[in-house]
Amino acid sequence: MKGLSRLREEKRRLSRARDAALSPRQRLEAGAAQALAARRLFMAGMAARGFSREEALRVWRASADRPG
Repeated sequence: MKGLSRLREEKRRLSRARDAALSPRQRLEAGAAQALAARRLFMAGMAARGFSREEALRVWRASADRPG
């Protein structure tokens, strides 16, 4: 799958170029928006599995405390 590998590398290169053009503040804002989107997706998935909001938040926080 050399073609796929090349496409991934090109995507990484373009992402790095785009990120390099951002100011530090823009990078922080983009990271915060990405983190919020990840949390919303996680919470929706947990709700779909029948977890309460409190249970899902507890799991979210516990996973943030773990390294790696």
